[in-house]
Amino acid sequence: MKYEGKISHLNQIIVSDPGYAKDVWCRYENDDISMKDCNVEISIEECHETIPAEEVAKDMPEELRNQVTDDLEIEGIEFQMLISDGVPFCNLTKNGFTHSYWVKLKDFTIGIDTASVSLGINEVADKIRSEINSWQPSTCLHTLTDGEFGRAFEGATPKSGVVCLIYISGFLDKDTGYSAEDILEYLKNNFNIENLHPVETAEQTNDELEIGGI
Repeated sequence: MKYEGKISHLNQIIVSDPGYAKDVWCRYENDDISMKDCNVEISIEECHETIPAEEVAKDMPEELRNQVTDDLEIEGIEFQMLISDGVPFCNLTKNGFTHSYWVKLKDFTIGIDTASVSLGINEVADKIRSEINSWQPSTCLHTLTDGEFGRAFEGATPKSGVVCLIYISGFLDKDTGYSAEDILEYLKNNFNIENLHPVETAEQTNDELEIGGI
């Protein structure tokens, strides 16, 4: 399901394991942003993927490969969020986003070491910092496991370096117990999103043409 909304102003943002300090590489933080009247797009989907046993075995040590006999079932909630302040051609796609050719992007991996991740802007970002020594604090989502949560991209104008778009993706296993509605409410609250509402996508209506269609 896809949703749209607005953020009136965005001064700072954190997407990180709440126990990480600012200099840890697998997190995203910027406390010097000046985005206003931002457009927000959110896509949230339930996913179910089956990875064949032979594919799983390829990533195992050779001596363990013959022990992998079952396919790997992956189920959970995956989401994407795109925040922009007027960048042309800036939209979510099925597995990423589009943007103007001149946007300079930085790519961040979001890692987890305390089975939790915190996301938020402005005053919520301040609260995330203040809770760095708390175990799974009030600002976080519980992931149940460590590893890689998702990605973040920051886009800036080429000359001034002003941030003009932010993209965040993440995945939560079904065992966390979160629903798509839970994740949507978390993002709405932590990112101060106003007028958040569902919108139709090309997959939901037969009236829209595909990109490049005639």
